Amino acid sequence: GSNVTMNPGFEVKSGSFFKAYIAPCSNGGIPTTARAAQEEVLIPHLTEIRPADRRPVQNSNYYTVADGKIIFNIATKGKMEIMGKMTDGSWKTFYPEEVIYPGFYSLPAPNAFTGEVKMKFNKADMQKL
Repeated sequence: GSNVTMNPGFEVKSGSFFKAYIAPCSNGGIPTTARAAQEEVLIPHLTEIRPADRRPVQNSNYYTVADGKIIFNIATKGKMEIMGKMTDGSWKTFYPEEVIYPGFYSLPAPNAFTGEVKMKFNKADMQKL
């Protein structure tokens, strides 16, 4: 078909993710979301911490890494990019050029992540707290 329909009551819990694919199945079907190895990295689930008022905590963009989470504040609509250093020394990019709206967000660190992060907003480095 050409669409995915969510029935009433459908929800995705915090800490999990949902993917829907619309494509021909002749190339092997739906890709798996299973983590086959510690080094395999999936795009982690982005959670807005203050969804009720949809506002940032402050009027500046910043991020911090604590307790296995990347927490960040976005003051204006723009494009975000998150790069994380992996245990093998390589850098992986998550949410490249992802459009994001003002708010306060949390993102669980992916598998094999060292805790070292570089974040850009509208191609400029974000301030780390």
